[in-house]
Amino acid sequence: VEVLLKAHQHTIERLIDCIAPETPALHDAIQRTLEEFTAWVHQLPASEAHHHSYRGGLLEHSLEVALWSAESARSRLGDLKRPGWERRRQERTFVLAVALSGLLHDLGKPVADLLIFDPLGQTAWNPYRGSLMAWANSQRLSHYHLQWLRGRGTRHQGFSLLMLRSVVEPTLFDRLREVGPELEARLLDALT
Repeated sequence: VEVLLKAHQHTIERLIDCIAPETPALHDAIQRTLEEFTAWVHQLPASEAHHHSYRGGLLEHSLEVALWSAESARSRLGDLKRPGWERRRQERTFVLAVALSGLLHDLGKPVADLLIFDPLGQTAWNPYRGSLMAWANSQRLSHYHLQWLRGRGTRHQGFSLLMLRSVVEPTLFDRLREVGPELEARLLDALT
């Protein structure tokens, strides 16, 4: 995970700077979510023959969309009727939610669009049992094989919701909850 994240260090630094976590605990929760997401998507491509269709393309694409989303969200103002400190916290939480939406928008692809096997085709990754990297490590694999499933389309979107809690640090959900369920609902809507 460290090696994969290091390859995208510049993008991650810009993303975290854009989110501007105001406490070390929030910064750490974002970092743990990025690590878990990386373990989840490992070196998968984002597509079979379209954008980012190369090794590691899904991670690269997801980080790019998260950064672009967060940068776009920074220009939004919170409720001007609220006190300044509360509005700034609301604005930062909104940027966090939008960044998460961008990062996680293809989270369901490994579940809905792919079958992933060991090199002999004897053991398949079960995403309900843990990350792709955890499975590969438990099987002592140096590589694995992909099989793209037919009829993919947008099927992965519902699976993104299903896998959300496997990847996102609970502290980040706590932060979204502080603003209220409307922001959480918007995050879920964005994923579907």
